[in-house]
Amino acid sequence: MAPSSVSAIKVDGKTGHERVRAGEEFELPSREVTITSIEIHDIHRTDVGIELRISVICSAGTYIRAIARDLGSILGVGGHLSALRRTLVSPFDLSECAPWESAEPIPTATGISRILPIRELDPSELNEISFGRTISANQTERTTAALSADGTFVALLANRQIGEKILAAPTLVSMKESAL
Repeated sequence: MAPSSVSAIKVDGKTGHERVRAGEEFELPSREVTITSIEIHDIHRTDVGIELRISVICSAGTYIRAIARDLGSILGVGGHLSALRRTLVSPFDLSECAPWESAEPIPTATGISRILPIRELDPSELNEISFGRTISANQTERTTAALSADGTFVALLANRQIGEKILAAPTLVSMKESAL
């Protein structure tokens, strides 16, 4: 599937929409995406055409506007997107949302624990990480979120081969003096 030329995809450092606004003509290369399902909820005629209300489960990098464009082209009727609503950005689901006026941010540690494995650091490990040093390897190959004993996000740790040892190295550190 080829993304729309007015997307935010960068080509030579400039976004597609910047290039279009500057009058450039170009095509973005097609990319492989996975569409797990397309469910049609409603089809109805309007004064100007036919509208479909659908749900799509797809992989990252899928441009829903491109699906509408391509379906319209295949059917020979033209197609565009009039509305888009994300209901899931894994692992976060629309059912967990609150109205803007009453929404509360979730703690960093809560959000990151839904994405990455968690490792609670002891005080000596916290000290080492605060200086950018390595500590003993994570139990998993994946990047791990390191938390202090009080649940505060401290760092992202990735296992690295250093000499003959595998150690966890900080790749992103968010240290506060109170965490030590």
